[in-house]
Amino acid sequence: MPATLTIDQTGTAVLQFLDDKGDVTTAPPDPTSPGALAVVAFASDNTAVATVDPAAGTVAPVTIGTFNLSATVLNSDGTPALEPDGITPFTPAPVACQVTPGAAATDALEVSVA
Repeated sequence: MPATLTIDQTGTAVLQFLDDKGDVTTAPPDPTSPGALAVVAFASDNTAVATVDPAAGTVAPVTIGTFNLSATVLNSDGTPALEPDGITPFTPAPVACQVTPGAAATDALEVSVA
């Protein structure tokens, strides 16, 4: 099920690291990578539906639709953060997201004249 925002709310992307048991940890995936993790850049693949502040991770809906939220992770020296094998770049899987109109809060009668 995709993450859901309504058109009139913002969200915040947060990158979490999981240990081998699936528990949240503060440790990066490869403590032997050169330098500490310095840059996490968030992005939307469909900016017509939602924009994302790359540094802050603030998600701002634009219109109803779907988008994928992604994160790029770099070390402080600008090199990609690596998986424990020391070769594979650490790439979190994108998260499917949906912007909906939200629940009805009231009703309204509209008249248009042709």
